Amino acid sequence: MIFLNIWVSIKASDYRYDRSELIPKNQVGVVLGTAKFTTSGELNIFYTERMLATKRLYDAKKIDCLLLSGDNTTLNYNEPISMQKSLLELGIPAERMYLDYAGIRTLDSMLRARDIFGLQQFTIISQPFHVDRAIFIAQSNGINAIGYEAEKVSFLQAPMIYVREFFSRILLFYDIFIGTEPRFWGEKIDIQTNPDIRPVPSKICSPRT
Repeated sequence: MIFLNIWVSIKASDYRYDRSELIPKNQVGVVLGTAKFTTSGELNIFYTERMLATKRLYDAKKIDCLLLSGDNTTLNYNEPISMQKSLLELGIPAERMYLDYAGIRTLDSMLRARDIFGLQQFTIISQPFHVDRAIFIAQSNGINAIGYEAEKVSFLQAPMIYVREFFSRILLFYDIFIGTEPRFWGEKIDIQTNPDIRPVPSKICSPRT
């Protein structure tokens, strides 16, 4: 199990970046969801740093649009909407954001980005350990993905998150082996990245100058 965890990080190491000036540009950044608040009601540092990292990457013009992918399995829990509100407050316009309400797991987020939103290439935004696993899943499914790392949260600040990540990395090999699919599919919502497409769609991820 330890070897498999290390292998995930090794395989992803050439595709993740912690500096916005060094990362190659992709038109779409996929922001992986998490709860805004902890179970004790405090602001979740993973969430806060993830939103700030998204803002940095957007301001550096290394992404043109965002796909906010998270959990919305209950009426009173909606990660994509929460992320959208936070990013609006940080100055990213609504027309640059697409929402995926069925990104229940990282696997779901990656496969739905490809099959529902029509993306074959994108930048993943999350904490370093999460970026590694997401890149591994994406590339194992034929997706050309790179990752941008949000500020790292230490093990001492959130030990259970790191314990859960250890076992999530074991599970991903099982998922890949048996071909696990997302819990929900739904209608296609292609994110159009070609500014010359005709007729012009109502919402298009056009390059920023």
